[in-house]
Amino acid sequence: MKISDFYFEAAKAYLNSSLIFLFSACLFVLINSLIGNVQLMVLTLPFIGASFAYFHMHLAKVKSAATSKMTFMNKSNTLLKSESILPLYENRLKPGLLLFSPAGLKIGELRKHRTSEFPAFTHVYELKDENLLTKAFYIVSGNLIDAFHADRRKLGCLEKKGDQWLFRTDIGGQTAMLECTSMFMDSKIFIAENTVACRLRRGIMPVEWSSVFFDANTPVLSFHKDVTEEDRLLFFAMLVKEFFIDR
Repeated sequence: MKISDFYFEAAKAYLNSSLIFLFSACLFVLINSLIGNVQLMVLTLPFIGASFAYFHMHLAKVKSAATSKMTFMNKSNTLLKSESILPLYENRLKPGLLLFSPAGLKIGELRKHRTSEFPAFTHVYELKDENLLTKAFYIVSGNLIDAFHADRRKLGCLEKKGDQWLFRTDIGGQTAMLECTSMFMDSKIFIAENTVACRLRRGIMPVEWSSVFFDANTPVLSFHKDVTEEDRLLFFAMLVKEFFIDR
């Protein structure tokens, strides 16, 4: 999938919403015509207004899809190698998080996973790479997010201790602190010597990416060059917290 495909899918969803509200308005007009209460026609205005608004959002997404330009960068366009990843929330019947490279290529996705393999009364999220191969699972239970490799080997967890969120690896018990802001999206993962290993924030998208991603407020997830693949998989638990729990 390319970013233009994402915009086209969003455009179709907005168009469907517009038609639903328009159909509701027409049905309301028909019913009121049959019962002869013309004064109730004013109640159709919210439906017509919503239909109009969704249709214009549909046109905006169609324009974004048509004008989005693919770029070909020298940097790797894979989930476990890309230094920067742009997560976009897909609001559908089965909502999920689509992960794009700065070039506009889909390199992964994070979705709720329904399975009986994991304990009951928990929410399970599955991380897949650019080839739709499962890379990790994240099990949410209260203020604890356990991270597992695709082979069910535990990677570690993200746990709330008091007012802080801490990452803890399953091997060696090493910890990293997650620092979040409540007013806007800016989350940082600190490791030894105050090094920022991973950061998720809005409003800092480079200008050169604007021909691909039209929303300047698109979140950007960036990794330190020395972060290992297993730590990266563990740090993706931050996306579960930010997009599926907090926001």
